[in-house]
Amino acid sequence: MQYHSTNYSGDIGEFSRVLAIAASNTTELLLVSPDKIASLETLITKAYGHDLWKLLFKNRSVKIPQTNLTIYMEAKGTKSAFSRGNIFLPLASMSTVERAIKDHRTVNTFYIPHSGPNTGFGIDELTDYKKKYPASQEV
Repeated sequence: MQYHSTNYSGDIGEFSRVLAIAASNTTELLLVSPDKIASLETLITKAYGHDLWKLLFKNRSVKIPQTNLTIYMEAKGTKSAFSRGNIFLPLASMSTVERAIKDHRTVNTFYIPHSGPNTGFGIDELTDYKKKYPASQEV
């Protein structure tokens, strides 16, 4: 199943909110960086601290204490030990979203678009996403 946010920004509150939803009811969560791995450093550090970021960056995975959750991280051209679960796609391109949806390891995808109506970027990823995946549910 696909899920999406209608908040199309790099807002830390929205990142944390959707990440928490994506992490619920799964033991493995794949966090896909929109570009290179370091692209999400600021958001992850603000949400969960620099120590977690360092572990995730170095190992491409981190077990969250007192839970059954392991978070994995990938970017274009990198792989992790993620085997099956939810995939979180903050600020990802439509091609990255499409790859994640088709990935055999995917249970559910959670997408935060980079742009939306009237953002001035010339691209409205939220509208494009909703047209391509009309069954996606808003979170």
